[in-house]
Amino acid sequence: MKNGKQYIIWIDSLKGIAICGIIMIHSGGAHLPSILGRIGDMGKYGVELFFILSAYLAYVSMASLNMWQNNGNRKTIVRWWIKKFLRLAPMYYLSLAICIFVPGAHSSYWLGEKTAITLWNILAHIFFLHGFFPHYVNSIVGVEWYLAVLVVFYICVPIIYKYICSLERAIASFVVISIICFLMNKFISLYLPETGDAYIYSSYIGTFSFFVHLPTLLLGVIFYFLTLDNLKRVVNRKLLSYSLLLFALIMLGGQVYNRNSLSIFNTYTLFAFWFIYIALSQVLWRCPLLNNCFWARLGKYSYPIYLFHYPLILLYDTYISVKTGYIILDWGIKYIFVTLITLYISYIVTKFIDIPIKKWINLKIQKII
Repeated sequence: MKNGKQYIIWIDSLKGIAICGIIMIHSGGAHLPSILGRIGDMGKYGVELFFILSAYLAYVSMASLNMWQNNGNRKTIVRWWIKKFLRLAPMYYLSLAICIFVPGAHSSYWLGEKTAITLWNILAHIFFLHGFFPHYVNSIVGVEWYLAVLVVFYICVPIIYKYICSLERAIASFVVISIICFLMNKFISLYLPETGDAYIYSSYIGTFSFFVHLPTLLLGVIFYFLTLDNLKRVVNRKLLSYSLLLFALIMLGGQVYNRNSLSIFNTYTLFAFWFIYIALSQVLWRCPLLNNCFWARLGKYSYPIYLFHYPLILLYDTYISVKTGYIILDWGIKYIFVTLITLYISYIVTKFIDIPIKKWINLKIQKII
């Protein structure tokens, strides 16, 4: 039980750190003066840590089901997909409803010339197809592009798990896919429409597309294989843990000033590289500053916090927006308010809506499948 608890804490702690970074950028951290603005801008890369952990946990769950060892039982795969759907859907649909019906809870920025949320847009979101349309991908909740990428990955996981079944294959796949994605994005960017919505197409290709983050997801697969047996051979786990952590922090410091470059890899993948080192360090040996109950509490509710924090930021800017005349203080008040309120909302919604709905749906599904 102790090992299980530690296992949960290091994962939830990393999720907690990631969600704090994401709130930082969305609440205006990038506009803070001097080095604080650079650090605030780094917050947007926290989503890469989510992708790494999602890919890792997908492989863990696949392994626990002995997938493909019994020729990939179809019912087992379907149950796995349903489980992932139930993990995502209830909170996601609730956030969609809030953003559609609550005045001021969504921005029209990513709608561009579409100006309004259409029925087709809503349907695309309901069926998790919004990631295939630049004008839809981030147009309601403001952060839903992450789910569009994740759902495509989950659909592919059974096949990926079947063929990427070793560390060597994972590394080879990562390199090949990274090159393909790099060339694909370069080619597509040459033919982007030059309209008033050019910023939408550019952001879609550079940030919101599945292929931008596929290398990061494959890094999560590499991380899974690294944690299987390779770390068991380490003699001085604490020394290696802190060495990896220090190296990652130094590289992240260089990333703040854009001093790191690895040719074909985009900035999101570079951040994912350093996050892998941090994750490995926490698997080896717990660092109390990164791996503790505070971060774990935020990480436990990181998914609903992710979905609800951006609409709350928009509502805060519209109806509250405390102004003291000091940029850092104003941002700090906003950041703490949004973080605490979304944490409280996430706890309530999880306990009284999300969990009961999942239990009810699970019972119905078990009778059918």
